[in-house]
Amino acid sequence: MNTNVKERITRKKPGVTALNLSYLYELSGGDHDFVAEIIEMFLQDAPDLINQSNEHIQKEDYHQLRVTVHKLKSSVKVLGGDRLALLIQEIENNARKCMALETIPTLLQNLEDGIVDMMNQLSVELKMIKE
Repeated sequence: MNTNVKERITRKKPGVTALNLSYLYELSGGDHDFVAEIIEMFLQDAPDLINQSNEHIQKEDYHQLRVTVHKLKSSVKVLGGDRLALLIQEIENNARKCMALETIPTLLQNLEDGIVDMMNQLSVELKMIKE
């Protein structure tokens, strides 16, 4: 697994994680400061949560893994990352039921790749909001 999500943000090429920010803009009532604040919080918190998740896998602490990835799910949904939310749900289910544990590292790597891609897209959106 990659060791530092924050380092990957600037190195990663634009990817394929589809975001639909319409819900966030609807929720904000057009308040761009609110949108910027939500994006900034995600950009700050997501790398740490992914890195913690990687640590939980290394320790085979599936309970904490489930708790940690769950923290990402609502933010990912609000930010329009529906496919990533489904991936998070799959990780949660496997960790909760202690089933298909051998798939979790790959699922988490896919989640990490998607989060990095999402963060790159959100960084662009944030820059446009602040201009």
